[in-house]
Amino acid sequence: MSEREIEQTIEAAYAALAAGEPVEALRISDAIPGDHAERYILRAEGWIDLALEDKAEQEIAEAADLLGKDDGEVRYMRGRLRVLQWRTAEARSDLEGLQPEEYGAPLLALRALIEEIEGGFERADELYAEAAELEPELACLPPRLSADAFEERVAQAAADLPSPFREAFERTAVIIDPMPTRELLDVANTGHPPHTLGVFVGAPLTDGEPVPGELPPTIFLFQRNLERYAEDEVRLIEEIRTTLYHELGHALGFDEDGVEGLGLA
Repeated sequence: MSEREIEQTIEAAYAALAAGEPVEALRISDAIPGDHAERYILRAEGWIDLALEDKAEQEIAEAADLLGKDDGEVRYMRGRLRVLQWRTAEARSDLEGLQPEEYGAPLLALRALIEEIEGGFERADELYAEAAELEPELACLPPRLSADAFEERVAQAAADLPSPFREAFERTAVIIDPMPTRELLDVANTGHPPHTLGVFVGAPLTDGEPVPGELPPTIFLFQRNLERYAEDEVRLIEEIRTTLYHELGHALGFDEDGVEGLGLA
């Protein structure tokens, strides 16, 4: 494989990642020779996008063997992985000293997510604003709604649900939180990352009335994650509706594969 072919393969793999196709990026990057560190950086990013932490860890270790553990690309990718693992203090350490001029808006957005996980919402919004100013074509300011306005959007999205899901919505508690916590997602026992949009906890509605001591059927929606995922209020309502569909699928007794089969994922 010539150096030009390697460069073209790397470009194609990054294009797949940018298009939201990590599986395709992993397939493409498999052709990059093992003595090229970019192979492992690319593959680490693909596994992180797929939330496969162990595989990402292995790729980062391979990149560190070639570049050194203090290399900027290694630290950036390791910082991304540590955020996925809720290890924000380690993520801060890995990202310290990296410059937005080199790593762009994604670095600022990653730092903003760390702030959000730790409850620093004001600082997070400052970082999102910096990212949007640095690369307006790549980053945008999340639409921020008051708690009451967001609740109205949830009601608006729920009104558009098909009848079985609307009925399930009426029988399920819906709690809106700014961000998830590790403790809540541990209760849900789902392994969701910090940027998850919503989660269902408790016994499915199909199990009948919850037994004493059992969590009632409850959907948690995470406002700041949903706002970040959307580009504007129109998209925000669509994302709320999609998330409600997904979590109500769980409330109706479907597992992840079942929900995906319904086209709700």
